[in-house]
Amino acid sequence: MKRAIITGLGFSILLLAGCGGAGATDIYVGPGETHTTIQGAINAASSGDTIIVRDGTYTENLDVGTAHLTIKSENAENGAATTTVHAASSSDHVFDITADYVNISGFTVTGATGSSKAGIYINAANHCNISDNLLTENNRGIYLRCVGSDTARFNVIVNNTVSQNGDNGIRLQGANCDNNTVRNNIVSANDEGIYIYFADYNNITGNTVLSNTAKGIYLTSGADYNNISCNTILNNAYRGISLLSSNYNILAYNDVNDNGYHGIYLESSNHNTITGNNASWNEGDGIVVLGHIHPTSYNNISDNIANHNDAGITLFDEDSCTIVNNTANSNNVGISLKCSYNNEISCNTILNNINDGFYLYDADDNNITCNWVAFNEKHGFHLISRGWENSTGNNISYNNIIANGEYNSASGGYEWQFYNDQEEDVSAINNWWGTTDDNEIDASIYDDEEGKGKVTYTPKSDDGPLPCAPIPEPATLVMVALGLLSVIGLLYRSGASGR
Repeated sequence: MKRAIITGLGFSILLLAGCGGAGATDIYVGPGETHTTIQGAINAASSGDTIIVRDGTYTENLDVGTAHLTIKSENAENGAATTTVHAASSSDHVFDITADYVNISGFTVTGATGSSKAGIYINAANHCNISDNLLTENNRGIYLRCVGSDTARFNVIVNNTVSQNGDNGIRLQGANCDNNTVRNNIVSANDEGIYIYFADYNNITGNTVLSNTAKGIYLTSGADYNNISCNTILNNAYRGISLLSSNYNILAYNDVNDNGYHGIYLESSNHNTITGNNASWNEGDGIVVLGHIHPTSYNNISDNIANHNDAGITLFDEDSCTIVNNTANSNNVGISLKCSYNNEISCNTILNNINDGFYLYDADDNNITCNWVAFNEKHGFHLISRGWENSTGNNISYNNIIANGEYNSASGGYEWQFYNDQEEDVSAINNWWGTTDDNEIDASIYDDEEGKGKVTYTPKSDDGPLPCAPIPEPATLVMVALGLLSVIGLLYRSGASGR
């Protein structure tokens, strides 16, 4: 019995040794190699193999159905410059991946120009890695898709250049297309840069998205719980980041500048967090939240810079939104509220805007407190009616409202710090107006025209700037005596430009 056990053990050891010898294989493709086509090498490969492609141009449409397969150019660092895969048929994908754990790196991939065809198509596959490729002149550059219960998860798209594709640069689509990473790619001169359709829990980080002919990054049709962070999004012809009917996303620490329309735009999207972004120098507004058919709710806009836009921040048909600790300087309008209700707007810095610091149009029951509103050229606050609809029930208090409008030496007031161009009376109590003189404060408030509502400003703060409002940075406060007026001057140029 012992002899039999020992013999069996020896056989097992030999068997294991034999298995270890059947390891992964490197398969070369190119002139003079066993395989002169990439598809031939794929067909011959087993799970765990690596296909290494020699320099040159290969005209093929590739079907990759073997799991744990790596396909790479022989020059890993600059292979995309010397190794090209061009679609044999423009109406098919160049790479069509249907297996898990497939790695593709170091190629120029081009020629899949048919409708919805991609340079690299990940079709219900998981744990794939697409890196260091150039995707150009396809309909779509890189396309992840799953249908029904199929999944496309835990894929990584990193360090690619995705340029001049006719539709989307990178597209993620499907209910189970989740937990993918799109990182450190350059996505330029496509129609839309990065497009996420009905796909959740993806991370889009560290990408440069520029000069696309429509939107830079677009989330639509129930693209929820995605993280869009630390991207540079500039010079796109339409919007920088756009969300439509997409909820619970995080947009954080992105530079969204110099876009042809709005910087960050949300429509019919709820419970999103917009924080730490720089949305400046856009042709439209820096940050826009729009309800459209149904009011949007519970979006959080905090710690952003929105300078040198049309409006810094705009809410239109929005309720229960939070706008806190943002900078909205040197726009046409700092913060604009249109048909928006029950929003919390506090601790923002709103300086040097060409027209209004705050613009309220049929905006009710908003809490506007502890903001620094200074040196806006026409009005600090401008309230206007929409037909019979006035802006009512707003709490406008504990703000520092200083030197807005044009200084009138005769009255000693600024015309106009507060402009009430509606029939409704307004309460604006407990604010600091840059002076304790009631006559000068009254002279700076427009409410004397027949048919216009009155502005109540007392009780008021008589103790200087209210500490709950953040001191603008980089700013230095100086007390300047001008006759009976004590004004807070800010040695502040439109320098907090956010560029």
